[in-house]
Amino acid sequence: MIFVEEDVEEEIEEEVEEEIAEEEEKVADEEDTMREQEQEEEEVEEEVSARHSEISTESEPVAMESDSEGVMVEQPSTLKKRSKRSKTPTGPAESTEMECEDVGVAFVDMKRILMEEQDLKDEQIEIKDVETESTVIGHMVVTVECAEVLKAVASEMQVEGTF
Repeated sequence: MIFVEEDVEEEIEEEVEEEIAEEEEKVADEEDTMREQEQEEEEVEEEVSARHSEISTESEPVAMESDSEGVMVEQPSTLKKRSKRSKTPTGPAESTEMECEDVGVAFVDMKRILMEEQDLKDEQIEIKDVETESTVIGHMVVTVECAEVLKAVASEMQVEGTF
């Protein structure tokens, strides 16, 4: 019977060791998962920080125009017209080589959108002379949908203590 008890004890010890090894493996897997989640969170935070540095609450020049489906799309910040010196394009490669002259600029007040927490919908804004930025040379209707994003960015900045 002494041999039987030793065999039983050995089996129990092996089972306990296997259970411990399984638990240690589970813990290691959980730690790996937590590290991956932390890394993903850090990447998101870095992306948000990068976006923070790109976004200014000051007025930014923006030009918008409707695409073929009537959706407002952002265009370069200044309006341009062809110079009289530009040549007629003879092929696709030359079409981008035409000279342009900046004639006007339009501004969207991002700070106002943030403070009022409302997007601009079909709002008429002034186009100002590019040289003086005080003489109104035209108007255009724009839609800018960014209030929720600005609110989220501002909230994130407050949490991080950078706002």
